[in-house]
Amino acid sequence: MGKQYSQVAQVVTGGPCHNSVAQGIKQRVGIESGKRAADCERILRGLGIASEIDVYLGGDSVSRPKPAPDLAEHAMARLGCAPAECVVIGDANADIAMGKASGARTIQVLWGFARERIDGSDDVVATWAELRETVFALAGRAQPILRDGGALGS
Repeated sequence: MGKQYSQVAQVVTGGPCHNSVAQGIKQRVGIESGKRAADCERILRGLGIASEIDVYLGGDSVSRPKPAPDLAEHAMARLGCAPAECVVIGDANADIAMGKASGARTIQVLWGFARERIDGSDDVVATWAELRETVFALAGRAQPILRDGGALGS
């Protein structure tokens, strides 16, 4: 699971190349995990990317866990974002249901838990490249990939 956090953070924030990847895109990043918040923090710190994430919450951060919208809503409130400005990326029914219930757009990734399309997901992607393209297209940026390969050039 740690590698997934790292890759999603790099897809969305650009990791160490955040400024060059995300030029002109105002974005904030939150990770909501079913794990305890302390475990989530420990994973992100261990990966060296905790500073790249604006908000990270665990299942113990709210009274109702996924698929209730509470985690996503709490993250949105902490990020200062409206649901229409957010996207929830997930690999399980509970992730997509949480995102939909919160009013956010959802992107299902086909690696991890669910390997078939989950009913209700707005977008479905099969690769990291597709996820990057989808996230940046939603942000209104046509060419999100660094021209010279860079950290996200795979």
